[in-house]
Amino acid sequence: MAAPPSGGHDACLLKEAPLLRVLAASTLLVGLGGLPALAATDPMPGAPRVGLPLTIAYFGETVTHPGLLVGTEHKAWEAGWHRAFLAANMGGYRHPGNHTGLFLDGGLGYRLTLPVGLSLEAMAGLGYLHTVLDGRVFAPGPNGGVEAVTDLGRPAWMPSAAVGVGLDAGGLGLPGSRVFTRLQLFGQYPFNTYVLPHVALQVGLTWNAQ
Repeated sequence: MAAPPSGGHDACLLKEAPLLRVLAASTLLVGLGGLPALAATDPMPGAPRVGLPLTIAYFGETVTHPGLLVGTEHKAWEAGWHRAFLAANMGGYRHPGNHTGLFLDGGLGYRLTLPVGLSLEAMAGLGYLHTVLDGRVFAPGPNGGVEAVTDLGRPAWMPSAAVGVGLDAGGLGLPGSRVFTRLQLFGQYPFNTYVLPHVALQVGLTWNAQ
């Protein structure tokens, strides 16, 4: 049996259902609409101009709770080994027995790429996180009993910061692409009026269709 955290009672969830649906759908549509515009760029140093730099990664909340991240990035500035870029991502994860999270975020990053193909990066951003309890939810019912209810979830802000390391994937037959791993810290606000910190591990590939 799962119960909503304090500050997110079932009665409130049911009353706010239309607002939650509109907010989630609007955020998702805005994010998806922005992905093609961000993708039309030269995403890697030395790579030819392409239409879609695509990032696909394992997203492990608390490392082991499985999820998926899909996104893209847009070069904002580049000089020599240095690059600043904008990123947009969407994805989700499941924390068994606790909650399932869906997110949409964007941010700014910096990447240092060495001549040997090794890269170091740091990123910061802000997004939308929607969590739904992973289990049956009950609320007080008539006659003093309890009854099962539908958990429509809780919207939250998702501030984040990450550091990572990458390597040129040319040796895998993907010129201009890179494999990477990142350690991300992200927040969930509000959570019982506070910020709940999460840690996530990302391991994936940024691929440039040529």
